[in-house]
Parts: sequence; structure tokens; C-alpha cells
Amino acid sequence: MIVVTNTSPLIALDRIGQLELLPEIFSFITRPESVTREIQEGVTLGYPDRLVMDTEWLKTVVDPPEMVLRK
Repeated sequence: MIVVTNTSPLIALDRIGQLELLPEIFSFITRPESVTREIQEGVTLGYPDRLVMDTEWLKTVVDPPEMVLRK
């Protein structure tokens, strides 16, 4: 099973001190580059920078083509 996350669950779980639930439920989670960039931008607003870092269970991946905005 492939699990992909967006910004909101990572921030919400971190704020309530439950981020460690994710690797307990899923062995591996991916997040698109755009999610990582969004969190990086939020660090200036007080989001923890630890959410930007890749871990054993959370890896940043290239945005899938269907996520890339077309002009």
C-alpha cells in the first residue's frame, strides 16, 4: 500500500504530540515535494522544522505529474 500525506495531518498530529502514531500505523509514508515546500514556508510562521526532514518512515518524493499545475 502506498500512503501519501499532505501538510495538515503532519502539522495537526505534531501539535497534539501524536506524530509517532503515523509510523505505528503505516510502515512508510511519502509526501510530495510541494508538501515539503509548504511546510518549509510555514516554519517562518512557527511550524516545527522537524516536519521538513525525511525520516526512516517519511520521505519526500517528486510531485506526481497530475499534481503539477499546467499553464
